[in-house]
Amino acid sequence: MMFKKTLLFFAVLLGISTVTFADGEKESTGYNLQFKVVGIPDKTCKLAYYFADKQYLKDTVIAQNGAFVFRGDETLPGGIYIVILPNNQYFEIMVDQDQDFRMETDTTAYVGNMKVTGSEDNKLFYDYLKFINPKQKDSKELRDKMDVIRKELDSLKKENKKIDSTEFKLIKTKLEAIDEEVKNFKIDYMKKYPENILGKVFRTSKEVEIPEAPKLPNGKKDSTFAFKYYKSHFFDDIDFSDARLLRTPVFYSKIRQYLDKLTVQHPDSLITASDFLSEKARANAEVFKFIVQNITSHYEVEATKVVGLDAIFVHMVNKYYKTGQASWVDSTVMAKIMKRAKTLEPLLLGKVAPNLVLPDIYTQQPYALHDVKADYTVAYFWDPTCGHCKKVTPKLYEWWLENRDKKKVAVYGVNTTVNQQEIFDYLKEKPMDWIKVWDPYNTSKFRDLYDIYKSPEMYLLDKDKKIISKHIGVEDLDPLIKMWEKQQSQKAIQIKPEEPE
Repeated sequence: MMFKKTLLFFAVLLGISTVTFADGEKESTGYNLQFKVVGIPDKTCKLAYYFADKQYLKDTVIAQNGAFVFRGDETLPGGIYIVILPNNQYFEIMVDQDQDFRMETDTTAYVGNMKVTGSEDNKLFYDYLKFINPKQKDSKELRDKMDVIRKELDSLKKENKKIDSTEFKLIKTKLEAIDEEVKNFKIDYMKKYPENILGKVFRTSKEVEIPEAPKLPNGKKDSTFAFKYYKSHFFDDIDFSDARLLRTPVFYSKIRQYLDKLTVQHPDSLITASDFLSEKARANAEVFKFIVQNITSHYEVEATKVVGLDAIFVHMVNKYYKTGQASWVDSTVMAKIMKRAKTLEPLLLGKVAPNLVLPDIYTQQPYALHDVKADYTVAYFWDPTCGHCKKVTPKLYEWWLENRDKKKVAVYGVNTTVNQQEIFDYLKEKPMDWIKVWDPYNTSKFRDLYDIYKSPEMYLLDKDKKIISKHIGVEDLDPLIKMWEKQQSQKAIQIKPEEPE
């Protein structure tokens, strides 16, 4: 369900989902939110709220002569809510301790004509919106004008003509003045109303002010200082004990910025960052639940897109779910989560791949994966009747023929079909002399051991059968081997003992 935007303050994260979200247990005092919007038809109005990067439906009513009321027996969790009108426009409201209030406006100017009774939080919120909206309008006009002048100046510069940047500088000064005015407004607001939701949002959104970088012993400024300082102070003004922030767009965006932009995208670094956030979140049970649950589910999904990120999922399950800290999860869901982590853990990058001892498709003699002598082994699971396999298998075979000697590569080809004749028919047409084994009835449990739920599937192993990469294509093999050899070379240099003087 999408709707037209009328406000700019929280317009970054839109796309209302008509899905109910289970609220935490609250004291049963109820809510009574009354509205009058002149100019809307007598149709459905909706109450939704922000949570993480989505919005969820809470209540629906029918307007009569522009009036409608959202009522409930359970107190609403504090946060930023959205009133969605029949014309698909909307306005935002603050919900906190005062949950019996009235707001009136009309369709000609939702913000400008808004009147609030019974809610100091919403009075302050709309005072801010009435202040910021014209500032945003003025700022946009000035920036648009600046862009035009910048293009003109660039054109003159290319033609080696005289440049007069007076007007450009004047506009820049005006923009800086607006930014300073807005900044001062927020600073003053945070001082006056430190516990107000809007005050917490301002504080959460505030950028880290980075001091001048210190000088190194060589006299040069430390070029890494700014990033290190920014990251180490990123959460200084964010209150992890305030669950209301979960129901705003700003908290989750900060979490994702920290994990996605400020953390090296390597499993070890992401695990450290995830634990850091989880520990900070212990300040509030609801925030702790959200952080642990969100990080766990996020990296379970991301692991299907980026190889290696399943390590974060496994770590979170082992540290927080397996130890009983995820008390909100019922036994059925817990069993599924634990099973998934148990499947993935032996398949993490750097782990020794599970051994398989499968019969040769012709001789029925057992052939163990761990007995394969090669610098690199490709464990290839495929079905001769699979359309995608028919495209990939010839490419892999051609690559193997080219690299089996110079790179000492072996292919341990596991046929996943139950029909032996299909394998014979395929190999008769396209003979292949790599290792060919099968397990038609999954006696070895290879599907569970290697998480095989589709074909083809490919694992790249080193000489010790440790997993270099997985879920890859033929085109990935050369770059992965090159990268692996570079990493091993760097490790060898680092551990090389010092030569005696």
